[in-house]
Amino acid sequence: MLELLSEWPAPVHALRDQIETEPSNLSQQLAVLRSSGLVTQRRDSGEAVYSLAVPEVRDLLAAARHILSDRTGSPETLVDELSRTPGTPR
Repeated sequence: MLELLSEWPAPVHALRDQIETEPSNLSQQLAVLRSSGLVTQRRDSGEAVYSLAVPEVRDLLAAARHILSDRTGSPETLVDELSRTPGTPR
């Protein structure tokens, strides 16, 4: 979710389209991120739109991608490895 929000502020329906999870789980995750101060919420035409509250999260995510791609060879390889790991959410 933070990866998506690092690209652009997103309305809830866009997050739901991109993340395979139950709406209630998505809502809970957003509430945790909001209460921790990592994301903010605003209303736009009656819809909740979320964005990063801490711009440095983008840098952290970029560093993590860089480290992981160096270790696995490519982001696609990492995704393949994670999808084969038992107990890893997809």
